[in-house]
Amino acid sequence: MTAADEVAWRARGQAHQRAGRNVDALLCYREAVAADRYAIGREHGAVAVDMETETVARLCAAKSIPMLALRVVSDSPGAPFPAPPNVLFDIEKQRTDFSRLLGYIARNPASALSLAQFSNQIAHTKTKLADALTAVIAVL
Repeated sequence: MTAADEVAWRARGQAHQRAGRNVDALLCYREAVAADRYAIGREHGAVAVDMETETVARLCAAKSIPMLALRVVSDSPGAPFPAPPNVLFDIEKQRTDFSRLLGYIARNPASALSLAQFSNQIAHTKTKLADALTAVIAVL
């Protein structure tokens, strides 16, 4: 994000707030990596850091493909993942590696409660996303 992009982003957020809209800062950051995205979010006062949507939007725009993004936040600078991201999800396999997860819990038994709470949060998040998608599709 360039300095000019950040100024424009903050101005749009302030305009929405002046209009009485509830706006939280969602930072779209193309070059963030999992290890530093929480620090980037705190630095910019963002409630979440989105690392994917901007790239998808840019690619769609380049091909003149209409795009609507609907995101549900599972973690944030204020509420990070309860375990390292590579423990929770294997990017290459596109699923959780349960042997890695169980190994993490065995080495960090105190993490079991926060992982269980996170699992419940994800289930709730899936439901909220499904409800939002249903509402969007109904008006299309």
